Amino acid sequence: MSGSVPVPGDETTARVVVKTDVELIDPSGRRLRCDAYVDAPIPADPGLRLPVVGSYALSGQPRSDYLSGSSGLLMRRRFAEDVADAERFELRGDLPADNRILEHEIGSPEDEVPSLGFQWHPDGLKILVSGNDPPRIAGRRSTKGYDVSGVVEAARAIRLRAWTNLIQRPDGVYRAAPVPSIRVTQTGYGGWDVSHQIVDAPVDREMAFSITRVEEADAWIRILRHSDLGRSVGGVETYEPDLLPSGPSDLELIVAARAPTVAGVRALDPIGLTSDLIHSWHDVANAAEIVAGEGVSGAVRVGSSMARLVTYLGTAAPDYSGLVDLQRLCRRVGMEIGLLHHPEPEGPAP
Repeated sequence: MSGSVPVPGDETTARVVVKTDVELIDPSGRRLRCDAYVDAPIPADPGLRLPVVGSYALSGQPRSDYLSGSSGLLMRRRFAEDVADAERFELRGDLPADNRILEHEIGSPEDEVPSLGFQWHPDGLKILVSGNDPPRIAGRRSTKGYDVSGVVEAARAIRLRAWTNLIQRPDGVYRAAPVPSIRVTQTGYGGWDVSHQIVDAPVDREMAFSITRVEEADAWIRILRHSDLGRSVGGVETYEPDLLPSGPSDLELIVAARAPTVAGVRALDPIGLTSDLIHSWHDVANAAEIVAGEGVSGAVRVGSSMARLVTYLGTAAPDYSGLVDLQRLCRRVGMEIGLLHHPEPEGPAP
């Protein structure tokens, strides 16, 4: 689903209206932002041909099927950003009555066009772009006096992104989505309350598991609870694991993201370390590069180096405020290495 946007007209194409905000220049020369509604074709799958990879319940959202598309996963999203009925009524006669209006959340976050701080139009101006017609102002026929060249460019980009990132099925609109992860959470005094969520993008990598690793996530919960009565991970049903996009292992992701933080601990300044610990420090400081070049074997080496440094830190600076978190990190890395049938690095218990 890439390239130019096709001309709709058959059952494999549907239409939506994407709401976003754009820049224009008013007759007095002011650069202003206003709401824009762009009529956009998107692919359709009326025959339900795309395979369902799994069904997952993201935190705070209803369960959704995930589909395997040509460019990755697609998920059924409840668009909380759907425009209210009142707004649709306000625009009656300006937009196709049967087209769903979606907010401009149709790509990855890095694709979003930032608002550059321009003043919003004081009259709440709304720009409409439909088909091949030039942009027009809601309630008017003409944009005479306004420079809408930026609107034209924005509409072109929005249509391409809509075509690339959305697909219409009988049960609703699906959008491009990352592979979800299982995120284990540990809260409460002493970390006694351990649970889990299904998330788009985990922020604490050492607490995250690939979506197919339910048993491993359960095992980690048992470790953190110091009990065999670990809470079962729910909200995860994977039907076609081979259709999930491939990527680095959890071990590689954890080590590449988190090991460099160990090198940044002041008490581990290499000036005061022994030669063997200096080698370990260099490993963790360059973890991302090592893992990128050596893969799992590099992650195992860096993980072992990290465990040696954290063990030393526990002796040299036992009052370091982040020690417990680093010990937990080492415990998770040790668990992952153990599952690879490599010797588990000697590391401190959390």
